[in-house]
Amino acid sequence: MKAELDEYLSKESDVTAYHMEQAFSDGFRLGAQLMLEVLEVGKHD
Repeated sequence: MKAELDEYLSKESDVTAYHMEQAFSDGFRLGAQLMLEVLEVGKHD
């Protein structure tokens, strides 16, 4: 039973790491888009 639990937790941690990586890249992309919009708006003033 311990081996099954270890295997399950290992799989779950891989999924969690993937989701954290995805959330970081999504946040970075959103931040970059916002900065581009801010800089573009600043050009017209």
